[in-house]
Amino acid sequence: MLKKVWEPPKKLEDVPDTMDRVSALIQFVQDLTAQPTPPVAEYNFSSHGYYGFYLFLGFVQDMVEECQKTICNSVKAEREGNNHVKQ
Repeated sequence: MLKKVWEPPKKLEDVPDTMDRVSALIQFVQDLTAQPTPPVAEYNFSSHGYYGFYLFLGFVQDMVEECQKTICNSVKAEREGNNHVKQ
């Protein structure tokens, strides 16, 4: 289920939705870290040192890179399509 929800965008139209979900996840983590004690132990990054937070940051970075790759590939494909039309 988690993989399906966080699948990298395949089309340019999917990028804004993915970035919105990543932003919401970042906000969720910020809200948790602002509380003196986490409401649920499983969300407590400090229970495993900084490893959980490190994994979270790696995940966010991967998703942003996937979004950037999708945008670049879409722009490249659009340019190549326009070049074929002009010739």
